[in-house]
Amino acid sequence: MKKLTRREQQDLVDKIILEILAKKETIRWTTLEKKVLGASEACSSHRFRLRIKYLLKKRLVERVDKGVYKITSAGRKYLEVLKTIYGR
Repeated sequence: MKKLTRREQQDLVDKIILEILAKKETIRWTTLEKKVLGASEACSSHRFRLRIKYLLKKRLVERVDKGVYKITSAGRKYLEVLKTIYGR
């Protein structure tokens, strides 16, 4: 099995985050972090925080309350792109 590039690793963590968010109206940070870390052995708490910051900056995810997040319509579109690239 080939080693993933950093970009591919980041994309896959983004995909996991966005898939979890797409299933819920909103989700608390701690719940989201536990689900993401449980779904990917390659993801650490530090990487999770960096990816959330990136997704927030790009407006793919939004903070709706303290510690509560949801996916945006742009995030749903990006998720579909990631699914096309990396499979369902």
